[in-house]
Amino acid sequence: MAFDPRQLRVLLTVVREGSFSAAARELTMSQPAVSMVIAQLERAVGTQLVERGRQGAVPTQAGRILTRRAEMIETVLDLASQEIALGMNEIEGPLVVGGTPGALMSLLPAGIARLEEQGHRFALRIVELADPDIFPMLRSLRIDMALGTVGVGIVPDDIVERAILSDSFVLVMKTDHVYRVPRARLSDLIELDWVLPEVGGAFQRQIEAMFLNAGVAVPQRAVRCDSLATTKEIIRKTNRVTILPQRVIATDIASGLLRQVEIAAGPPPRLVGVRMLRERAQMPLADRLVRALSDAATDP
Repeated sequence: MAFDPRQLRVLLTVVREGSFSAAARELTMSQPAVSMVIAQLERAVGTQLVERGRQGAVPTQAGRILTRRAEMIETVLDLASQEIALGMNEIEGPLVVGGTPGALMSLLPAGIARLEEQGHRFALRIVELADPDIFPMLRSLRIDMALGTVGVGIVPDDIVERAILSDSFVLVMKTDHVYRVPRARLSDLIELDWVLPEVGGAFQRQIEAMFLNAGVAVPQRAVRCDSLATTKEIIRKTNRVTILPQRVIATDIASGLLRQVEIAAGPPPRLVGVRMLRERAQMPLADRLVRALSDAATDP
């Protein structure tokens, strides 16, 4: 079954605009012409794709499936156009890298620096994601690779993951916090005020498992925050504490903005790495970036 990309574009516009008339205006076509294209596409598919009603043009189940695939084609063509334009100027990319904030901060800056040291000219797009969004974004081709916690849970057959670095968890507080010991058990810290992650991803599960393994309840008197930058600023300006991977706050510790405390009998380090679609052919820049990330991870 072959589809004309122009027909798919009309379907996408009808679904996005919510009506045939609005789609006609967006595409600078007549409404009968839009209706004719959708009818041709429905004959090719063999089923109805769009229902007209009081709520406008609503895709059927088949319409939603074809729309989702059409969006993937649109994304691929758009990226191909950008890649050709960049290539004419001897620039690789654009490589779209997604990931959780902590993983991006732990890995990507040093990897980019390593690529620049090697003299590569490239374009990257970086997208912050929550853990549950990573697999859908990879499968829809909206990102080329994802950085995040690996080695946790079952990896789907269509995804390949590679660990790049090991990162220990530490307790983080402002430099003049009244709690002055260099090493502490979670059970000794339960009365402190906390900032903890909210999204139900790997990081939140690891944090809450720490308290469970220590035999103490997860603090209820907590600010729930998934913004890494906001979390660090709250810690810097209040008496609250949090738990973060050591590499995520290494620069803040070195500059004296924050202070870290070792967690006695703490959890095992987390593994941070890259995930990609198993069967997707990646551009050479993706392979170079993965090697640069791995090389940078071994730097002291």
